[in-house]
Amino acid sequence: MTYSDVYDLDNLTLTYNVFRGSTNIGSYNYASYYWETRKLYAMVDTGVKSGQTVTYHIEVHDGRNIVKGPSVSIKVK
Repeated sequence: MTYSDVYDLDNLTLTYNVFRGSTNIGSYNYASYYWETRKLYAMVDTGVKSGQTVTYHIEVHDGRNIVKGPSVSIKVK
């Protein structure tokens, strides 16, 4: 699974929480600047089985505000 970073003009470091359904399967902190090209990050979910369909979404927060990204469903190969 891959996702790109975002930026916040008043917070250099943001926390990205990766969810499978309602379960948080990873939490990552990344620093980004608005003038930089957006970076891609990847993670491997080892808690799924072949043939299973799962839904993921990312929540980004700066310590006060949380932004929830859209959900995406995929079938595991």
